[in-house]
This record gives sequence, C-alpha cells and structure tokens, in this order.
Amino acid sequence: MDGVTLAVARLQSTSDQQDPLSYSPIAAAATTVVPPEQGAVWACPQPEYDDGLITWTLGGALLGRIHLSGRLDRMPDRRRALVKDAVDVYKSIRGDVAGALPFRPLGLPGWTDEWLAPGLRTPGDATAYLSVWRRGGPARLRIPVRHPAGGALRVDVPHPWAPDAGGAVWDGEGPTVSQPRTPGVLLIRLGQEP
Repeated sequence: MDGVTLAVARLQSTSDQQDPLSYSPIAAAATTVVPPEQGAVWACPQPEYDDGLITWTLGGALLGRIHLSGRLDRMPDRRRALVKDAVDVYKSIRGDVAGALPFRPLGLPGWTDEWLAPGLRTPGDATAYLSVWRRGGPARLRIPVRHPAGGALRVDVPHPWAPDAGGAVWDGEGPTVSQPRTPGVLLIRLGQEP
C-alpha cells in the first residue's frame, strides 16, 4: 500500500485474512495507510456462522469500502436479513465515509486487544462514527471522544438492529458503550441534534 499505487488504484484490499475475529485489528488499523473510501474491507459471512458472528463480520466493514463475499445463497432468510440490514446501513453512511478523517480514541489497535474502536470524523466534525468491537474484557467501556462540533449531541447505534446488541450513552466526556456478548460489534454515530 504505497502512495504511488494508491494514486492510480480506486480500491486497495486491506487483507486476505479469512478469520473474522483476526480481521478486526487489521480493519481498525487500515486507515493508517489507505483512505477509508479506498480501503476494501472484506465481509465474508458464512451460512454456518451464528447471528453474532455474522453481525461481527459485517460490522467491521462499515467504516471502509465494504466488500461482501461468502455463501449468501446458502443462508436462511433470517441471516440474509442481517446481511441486508448491514448493507443498508453502509449505503446510508457511505457518503460520510468518503472524505472523513480517521481517529483512534483507544489508540492504534493491538493484535489481541479486547476492545477496538476506530472512528471517522466527517468534515467540520458534524458527525463522528465509531466501530466498536469487543473481543473480551468488561462488558462496559467509556471511550474518550471529544464532542463533535459542540452543541447538543445525539448518540445512536445504526448497526446492529438486534435489541440485545448493546448500546451507547453520552456521559459528557464520551460514549459509554455496553456490549453484553463477545464477540460483539456496534457502529455508533455521534452527531448534532436536529
């Protein structure tokens, strides 16, 4: 991933890693070398994955350029619906991903970190997105993120849609994220109240 290649290629695959649990630190660090709108992050849900692993696999690709693969044709309808929901969320935010600047409130990810939280800030700090992965450790974590653009703040979780997926609340210094299961992933959006 050198600058000359990135200057002429529209896409750059971030990895050929097949294990979704191992892909998360790669995806979390990819924006150190490739812009998010150019970095192809593979999401390869498989029919044998449970709902949580399918959500994890898809959630990790939402702040990059999602590249969907896997045996979707062999999935039951419920799991295909999880894929559709994630792709719909990606379509709704991809305009923000292009031109957004990366930030890492938990620092650069380590290969075995229990929590990972790469983020993107839109121009003018109107909106920030965090992709928060929990691979272990406590079920709650406060993530130090400064308030985007000041004013009243809205915090929501566009992905996943499951009622038991966890959530996030703003405590004045950053979102406190609850993620009851591992592996677990949340896409958190921070923005101005309308």
